[in-house]
Amino acid sequence: MDRMTPRQALEDLIRERDETYAAVSRLLGRNSAYIQQYIKRGTPARLDQSDIAQLALHFDVPAKLLGGKESSSTPRRSVITVPVIEAKGLEIAQERSRIVDEAWLRRLCNRPAGLVTGPHRVVRSDC
Repeated sequence: MDRMTPRQALEDLIRERDETYAAVSRLLGRNSAYIQQYIKRGTPARLDQSDIAQLALHFDVPAKLLGGKESSSTPRRSVITVPVIEAKGLEIAQERSRIVDEAWLRRLCNRPAGLVTGPHRVVRSDC
C-alpha cells in the first residue's frame, strides 16, 4: 500500500469533517482558494510549517501526517463551527457556518460559549 501524501491526507480530512477548502483557507488567514490550489494544482509545492501546525491543531492530527516536522507534543486548541445567521449586505449567501477558535470567541464575548449539539457545537451569545 502506498503511503498517503500530505495533500491526500488534508483532502481526506476536509472531506471527512464536511468542511470546505475556502473555510480551511480562511482558518489559515489565506485567500479562499489557497487550500484548493494546494490540493488540486500543487501550488504551493509545500505548506509553511506554521500552516501545517495550525491545520494539525484544527484537525487534531500529527503535523507529520500533513507534511510537517515530527514533534514530541502537539498543542491542542478548541476550534468550533458557528452558524452564520444572516449575511447583511450580500446578495448571495456564501456559507452557512464559520470555523473559529473557541478561546478567541470567549475573549471576544467575555462570556462562556457553547452548547453541544450533534457533531458541531452551536454557540449562543449576546455579543
